[in-house]
Amino acid sequence: MKLSGPDDCVDSVELKIPCKPEYVRTVRSVVKELAEELALPVESVDAVQIAVSEAVANIIRHAYGPGKSPQPVFLRCCRGPGRLTIEIIDRGIGFSVPKTDQPPDLSREGGLGIVLIRALMDRVDYWSRPNVGTRIRMMKMAPNAPPAATAAKPSRRKSAGQAASPLAS
Repeated sequence: MKLSGPDDCVDSVELKIPCKPEYVRTVRSVVKELAEELALPVESVDAVQIAVSEAVANIIRHAYGPGKSPQPVFLRCCRGPGRLTIEIIDRGIGFSVPKTDQPPDLSREGGLGIVLIRALMDRVDYWSRPNVGTRIRMMKMAPNAPPAATAAKPSRRKSAGQAASPLAS
C-alpha cells in the first residue's frame, strides 16, 4: 500500500503493524525517535506520542466491528522541513468525523480521543468512509520552523459519504 504524504520528507518511515495493543509501544518508539531528530521540545515529543497512541488505540478498539477480522494498521511518519507528519490508515468500518466546532458529548463514557488528538497536534485531518476505512493525518510543527512551513492551511475533513477520499488508493 502506498501512503500519501508530503513530497519533501527528509526521513520517512512506513510501518504495517498488526491491529493489536502490544504494537502501540512500537509506534510510540518510532514517532519519538523522529520527533527528537526534529529537535522538538520534550513537551511536543510527548504530545505527538500521546496523539499517535490514542489514534492507534482507537483503531484497535473501534475500527473493526463484530464479524469483521482486524486488518493491519498502516503508519507513515514523515520528518520534513520544520514539521513531523504522521498518517495512520485502517481498513475498518469507518465513522462519522465530528466537526471541529462540535463540542464533545461529555454525557457518555469515552469519545474524547479525537478532541485530545486535535488539542495535542498543530493540524489534524480525518477522512473516513463506511466499510472502507479511516485515514488520519496529524502534523506537529517545530518551534523554529520557517514561517512558510508553519502557515496554517484550512483543514480538510471529509466524513462518510463525501467524495474524493484518499482511502480509495
